[in-house]
Amino acid sequence: MNVLRRAPAIDAAEPPAPPEAGALAGLGRFPWPRFLLATAALLGAVILGVAVGPASIPLDAIVRIVLSRLPGVEMADSLPLLWRDIIWEVRLPRVLLAGLTGAVLAMAGATYQGVFRNPLADPYLIGVATGAALGATIVIVAEAPHSWHGLSVLPLAAFAGAIVSVVVVYSVARVGNTLPATTLILAGVAVASLSTAVTSFLMLRDTTHTLSVFAIVLGSFNTATWGEVIWTLPYVVPAAVVILAHGRILNVLSQI
Repeated sequence: MNVLRRAPAIDAAEPPAPPEAGALAGLGRFPWPRFLLATAALLGAVILGVAVGPASIPLDAIVRIVLSRLPGVEMADSLPLLWRDIIWEVRLPRVLLAGLTGAVLAMAGATYQGVFRNPLADPYLIGVATGAALGATIVIVAEAPHSWHGLSVLPLAAFAGAIVSVVVVYSVARVGNTLPATTLILAGVAVASLSTAVTSFLMLRDTTHTLSVFAIVLGSFNTATWGEVIWTLPYVVPAAVVILAHGRILNVLSQI
């Protein structure tokens, strides 16, 4: 009887959790291993992107060229000047701009999915992407200067087009003091279709700028420079700060 009294009680309604569940819960509470793994994968992709190209450059030379740009570090004196120009002036800006663009698109996609509670949501849903394309197309077709006092006009026009598109969609979708998600999506589809139609009309009206419009709308990193990387920062940094500050709210919305 004494042995029975000292035996621990077993709750049959709650079987013990398998060890895999505890491990997954630990990963959810401690994201640093996943963060470090993703960072290592990103660095590997950057190194691979810089290393691959028509000109074969050894990997150790690439590392020395990049590190030599740090203050007080000079490790590339014995390397050919052509190698240094290829890595620093051609390949690295392209790779960094491509990575920055991918990061911003991923962040925007995750934000849309959290707000609309739909894993298929994207920037085309409420006409942001098509509005940006229309803004850039207007500048190209109007033959306006693409830079003003060292500042690129095309990103400004695309940003303005995206903002105007969002304002129009919200104005059309608002019903009194409410904003139904279904109405917002339908208004976004309508505005996106209108923006696409106007963009196509401008391209067909002046075919001499068709290739330039396609290059802007579809995107390209062939002519990426450090200046274009810097031009993106005024748009990327504030947006990233605001989105990351509301990360908890977006996570809560995605669970509703």
